[in-house]
Amino acid sequence: MKYFSFILIILVFLFLVSCKKKPETLYISGVVRQNNTETVSDAKVKLYTQQIVNNTWSAAYSVLESTSSDDNGNFQFLIEDFAYVNFKIEVSKENHYAEFIEFTKNNFSGNKYFNEFNIYPFGCLQIHIKNSAPVNTQDYMSYQLLGDMPSTFQAGSDSIFYFNGNSVDTTKTCKVYGNYNILINWSTFKSNILKEYSDTIYIFANDTTCYDLFY
Repeated sequence: MKYFSFILIILVFLFLVSCKKKPETLYISGVVRQNNTETVSDAKVKLYTQQIVNNTWSAAYSVLESTSSDDNGNFQFLIEDFAYVNFKIEVSKENHYAEFIEFTKNNFSGNKYFNEFNIYPFGCLQIHIKNSAPVNTQDYMSYQLLGDMPSTFQAGSDSIFYFNGNSVDTTKTCKVYGNYNILINWSTFKSNILKEYSDTIYIFANDTTCYDLFY
């Protein structure tokens, strides 16, 4: 009888273990592109997670896995879902600005998540601003750069830069995306006449593009 009871306990234990729900496999994948066009191979891809540990939610992201994009720019992570709350992917490559995308379980289709990641090469824009034909101290000009800007852009793409007086001669330098067109709008005010202009500047990758803004 004792032997039968022991066997029964073992069977019940094995049954409960076999009935325990296995963690779901999550498929996280994407493709890396440069300037929203050609795919990028050998880009570094890191998968970060926030998760619940011992019934406590951790606000800090930690690296779960890392990989590289293949010859077609594709990458994939296969992970077991252990109470992960939020996810973040970082895509980086030498001489390029990194891209970060955060997502949650709500962004999954079933157990799959896919997204396109776009990175830009480094670029630098140097603008020489000069009042080349001064009228008086009331001379005025302003300019604004429009387009996507890296997070390192000093003043943000919505900022307007102002210059007053008849002796303006200065240079502004900012980090921008390379192999990319930036729109520049500027206005001048001289002799009580307001004029507005616009131009497109092509930014060369891994180089400094110089632009003269004389007025």
